Amino acid sequence: MSDTVALILYAATLAFTGWAMHLVQRLSARGTLRRNNFVGIRTRATQASDAAWAAGHRAAEPRMLQAARTGYAAGVLTAAATAAQVLGVVPLPVALAVPTLGLVLLLVFALHGAVVANRAARAADGGRAPRP
Repeated sequence: MSDTVALILYAATLAFTGWAMHLVQRLSARGTLRRNNFVGIRTRATQASDAAWAAGHRAAEPRMLQAARTGYAAGVLTAAATAAQVLGVVPLPVALAVPTLGLVLLLVFALHGAVVANRAARAADGGRAPRP
């Protein structure tokens, strides 16, 4: 696979991940994301009860939105870096640094959101939610 194709796939993956995070955040904000085994922040504490699930997702909304926006921005910046690399303006290592940094930031926000959600879920469940 060529470097250009890999960068384009990286950009698309980051943008799609941003969209998925945004979808979870929006469903959480509306209160329509019910406890399930597939989508959302799924820790033992958040899945302990419906109240814990709702409290955890509500608490994590700002971080999920940050992760989503980071995915969108990283996707766009990766596309721009790809174009710059194809035109010979920037070398490949610089072009690869853009999506890598975006992915790291996205993961930091998402993981922080999971930690916040876990704490809120335990508090909502009166401290009865299991610890990881």
